[in-house]
Amino acid sequence: AVCTPEHIVDMICKQTVDLSAVKTIDDIFKIKVLDPCCGSGVFAVSVYELLTKKMIAILSSDENERTKYSNYFYVQDESYMVTIEGRRAIVTNCIHGIDCDEAAIEVTKMSLALKIVDGNNPLAWSGIGAFGEKILRDIDGNIKLGNTLVSTDNHIPAKHIAEIKPFDIKIAFAEVFSKNNGFSYVIGNPPYVETKHFKAAQPLMHDYLSTKYSSFEGKADLSVLFIEKCISLLSPNGKLGFIIQRRWFKTDYGRSIRTLINEGKYLEKLIDFKATDIFKGRITYVSIMVLSKKKNDSVRYFFMPSEAEDIKTIFENSEDNGDFATCDFASLPIKTGTESWSYDNYQIEEIKKRLSETCGALGDYPKLAVKDGIQALWKKMYHLTCCRVDGNYIIGKNGFKETVKVEKDAVKAVIYNREFYPFKKVEPDAYCVFPYEGANNDIIPFSELKEKYPLLAEYLSANKQRITEQVECYEGDLWHRFTREHNHTLYNVDKIIIPMTARDTIATFINDKGLYMDNANVWFITVKGASADLMKAITCIINSTIFTVLGKSGANPQSGGYYKFNKQFLMPIPFPIDTVTEKADCVVKLAKYYSEISELQEQYLSATFNTKEIIAGQLRQLWAELDDICYSLYKVTDQEKQQIINIGRTVSRIDLLNGVK
Repeated sequence: AVCTPEHIVDMICKQTVDLSAVKTIDDIFKIKVLDPCCGSGVFAVSVYELLTKKMIAILSSDENERTKYSNYFYVQDESYMVTIEGRRAIVTNCIHGIDCDEAAIEVTKMSLALKIVDGNNPLAWSGIGAFGEKILRDIDGNIKLGNTLVSTDNHIPAKHIAEIKPFDIKIAFAEVFSKNNGFSYVIGNPPYVETKHFKAAQPLMHDYLSTKYSSFEGKADLSVLFIEKCISLLSPNGKLGFIIQRRWFKTDYGRSIRTLINEGKYLEKLIDFKATDIFKGRITYVSIMVLSKKKNDSVRYFFMPSEAEDIKTIFENSEDNGDFATCDFASLPIKTGTESWSYDNYQIEEIKKRLSETCGALGDYPKLAVKDGIQALWKKMYHLTCCRVDGNYIIGKNGFKETVKVEKDAVKAVIYNREFYPFKKVEPDAYCVFPYEGANNDIIPFSELKEKYPLLAEYLSANKQRITEQVECYEGDLWHRFTREHNHTLYNVDKIIIPMTARDTIATFINDKGLYMDNANVWFITVKGASADLMKAITCIINSTIFTVLGKSGANPQSGGYYKFNKQFLMPIPFPIDTVTEKADCVVKLAKYYSEISELQEQYLSATFNTKEIIAGQLRQLWAELDDICYSLYKVTDQEKQQIINIGRTVSRIDLLNGVK
């Protein structure tokens, strides 16, 4: 667990808990708040402080309330103070917590207990038993040990009860549901653990979650399931406020939870943070998300561009209602269906939506496929780098820096994501041990491998124990084969190569050259039957400013300003399908730009410093002309074009030639 910074906790509570209609102390006691994974109790304490401050305001301004609740206050230095009895009443009436960690439960209870006695005049403790049973009285009933996600509606064997801790929230907090129809507010920081990580350790729980939650999809993490669960715990006018990782905003595995929220019109407010170091020692991409059970017609959105330290100062000086300096929420349309959340680029998203309807998407292009690389059995032993050819042999270094000599025909060239730039003339970064042969790349049994490639067989035999200790292998004569075999027949096809992790979309085209990509590192596009000119034209568009801006708006951000451009993010990018066809004028024209820019880049790379400046000027002109062709292919308006230019590329295409990543 990672402790949520106090200023973030306070802001979530302020943005979620609405006290504007609270006029009496009875109104305060009607508020029911739940932290479904209370941890150290920071959210419970923050809400407690918010409600205590409201109680003081009411007592200070309303004589009738002072008469009715005379035991809840005293005056000190002409200021109204809440007694221990009043503070305890806030905790026992309003604050609830659940956690599956027994230690966390005790910490939360103690945190609240300390808050009840904190700041009071010692004279007010007289006869109340401030440090005895009375101070902790009834807190125990509100902070419960249990698993928020697993109810008692499924038979769990007795031996697993203590481990899984099934918990029926509506029974444990029966009064909340009988009198309030659910919680007024659910707040917290749900865990981000991917469900796949406890599949082996807790298969029963994994099976339960996969069947009980509609949002359980692909790589979904527990926070997504917490959202689905906690929406169901809200009262008809209730609200949920979480700080969450925004990975699922755009991913395939976030489709189900987005659909639930979009179709329910639950999303009320969203604050995206540019800063990635809000949590100390962690790189995170987080947002404050507020959902309301009452349907919303629009989303209040704010993008926080400040650095982490500035955010801390801004939030600590915020108003009780959550207003803070520079805060200017935009009112944006509610998404529908599985639509991704790209509110940080909402203007570009609107353009993207229109272009998808008028142009289509890259994934819809006829006979186009997006593929990833091959997955070797164990890269550290199967990939050889720093290679040189010695007759019929390849000599290189494995992942342990050991020198390896194997038959040249027993390896295949591989491309890594290294210093990519548009139209790069790529050369192999490594060679992968490849124990397959024939048109279908059938596995060569190890007994046959000894005869066909004796050096390779000797190398693998010598390292068999190291390999089998690290990765799961097949049995017997096939122990050396890849555990996942895919894309093996695509070695010699023409490809448009696209590095997955980059600051902009970058592509190069290769033909008549056998190459594999490094798995999950570099992707590539094939278009069956396409001419070289058509492939070059598609490559030009992928390198254009409009394509990269449209692509970045839908891709998941990574640290250092990088984005992930894998299949699920490349396929939906708008693409002018109908105009980019074989022998079309635009295709011929773009193919010429590909050749001219490619040739000029080669000159640039070998030029002197002064000559580079001259060539760079010509390259800038050519790229600007290529961009203009692409704008016309997409048929964007002048206003849309300017919005795209305003965002632009993260890194200049010329700077990429200088090794800027």
